[in-house]
Amino acid sequence: MVLSWVFASLQVIFAVIHGFSFLVYPAHPSTVRIVAYIQTLGPIWVYAFGGTSVLLITALLLRRLLPFTHSACAGVWAGYASALWVGALFDRPEGVVSFPIVATIIMIGHVVLGLASVDIRG
Repeated sequence: MVLSWVFASLQVIFAVIHGFSFLVYPAHPSTVRIVAYIQTLGPIWVYAFGGTSVLLITALLLRRLLPFTHSACAGVWAGYASALWVGALFDRPEGVVSFPIVATIIMIGHVVLGLASVDIRG
């Protein structure tokens, strides 16, 4: 349960970071090019990370529907990691792969937490 709260905090932090996109994008422009392009279409990352963080925190407080909310969070992180991977792999010269690796690990963590939170009653 504590790990779920940590992951919920990560969701909130990423929603805030993408709300203030000037904080994250100048770090390495080639890696986050696709992420920045998606952000120009609208505040998609803010709504995605913010919405799933609200869902996850609500599920944690109610102690219900945790597998579903962790799955939603994993879906958002999968989309974010995919955008980072595309930006890193198709960039010339070689892009930095540390950001996509971290995003993929967080996505896998949400999947594992979603599976671990399933109530098995025989």
